[in-house]
Amino acid sequence: MLLRTLIMLRVLDGIWVLWLDNLTCTLAWGTPSSNGLSSIELPIPMYNFNEARQGDHRCFRSDVLRDIVVDAGGWEYIVEGQPGNPKPGFISSKPGQIITMKVNTRPVINQNSNPTAMMHVSLGYLQSYEHMGRAALSCENCQCEPTDGSGSEIWKGGAGGWVIDAHIELRESTLGMWFMRVSQHAECLIRLETLEDSSSGENKFKITNVMVSELPEEDVDGFYHNSEKEKSYVGVTDDTR
Repeated sequence: MLLRTLIMLRVLDGIWVLWLDNLTCTLAWGTPSSNGLSSIELPIPMYNFNEARQGDHRCFRSDVLRDIVVDAGGWEYIVEGQPGNPKPGFISSKPGQIITMKVNTRPVINQNSNPTAMMHVSLGYLQSYEHMGRAALSCENCQCEPTDGSGSEIWKGGAGGWVIDAHIELRESTLGMWFMRVSQHAECLIRLETLEDSSSGENKFKITNVMVSELPEEDVDGFYHNSEKEKSYVGVTDDTR
């Protein structure tokens, strides 16, 4: 009975990681649905810069993640998991391996924005209680800094960078998200180097996705009602602002 329970927990754990990985990209930018709902035309948005758009990818996962890797540096694209429950990503299991990814951090909407305004980038990675190590993140052509307190230790080796620790004490495997503010550049290079030191005694690190915001943070903070557009919504009045 105990063995059956443990097996079930591992299965559910894997489903949870896959669901989170899909959810991050789906909620952020949307993906085509199999039920045809994605083809339904959306109403005019109430807020500026919130129109539905096609084209420029801003969420890189699965095969699309491979498109932004310009130098794998020993990292391998591996699809872990089971049939029907794939868990793709770039994996390194040795210290000193450097992967370089190139993304466009310029805004794709409201391109008249302040060119010095910071953009937001997030990195999805596997967290687990076993096998996982640490990696140092650094940027070239663009400046980057973490926006949350987790893992914001400064790496003193090499060219310097921010340390991301993928080893957790809680006995589960889940999706970790590293959020950072990044300056605008058409070819922002994001590098991750696996480190020797590890609290787990091993050095595995897995990248599952990268997401780039579509407009600068100051424009996000400045979202406002467009008085002409809001008239097309029944029941929308000045009192709802």
